[in-house]
Amino acid sequence: MMLAKGTVVLLLLVLVVDPVVGGCVPSKMRICTQQHKEDFVRICRAYLHKTSPIMLPAKTSPCCQEVRTLLAINSKMLECIKERIICDEHKDDDVFDTSKIQLFPAYCTLVSSPPPPHHRHPEEVKKSRYVQ
Repeated sequence: MMLAKGTVVLLLLVLVVDPVVGGCVPSKMRICTQQHKEDFVRICRAYLHKTSPIMLPAKTSPCCQEVRTLLAINSKMLECIKERIICDEHKDDDVFDTSKIQLFPAYCTLVSSPPPPHHRHPEEVKKSRYVQ
């Protein structure tokens, strides 16, 4: 059986382009490992559920610490983990809202301003430029 030239080209395009278009990146091109993904999901699970409102972790939380650790390895690490969740865990498609992941890098790396004087230790307040 011989296929028409156009059919062969179309078949090749589907095989080569479909994984990328469908949101999946071949594993040999990934910068994150399965372990990176599993650790991130375990630590940040509460903030990824579809049914919950958008909640961001405290900047001092283990989740934000994990985000900072992953971003220190590579700035694209969370994008890779998002793709792994989408590609590897089809059973979790109904559980996790992977779009929430894009909020973590900017939020978890923002520097917090110091607490107001009435929330700080008295010795720290004395040294502060706020109280003269």
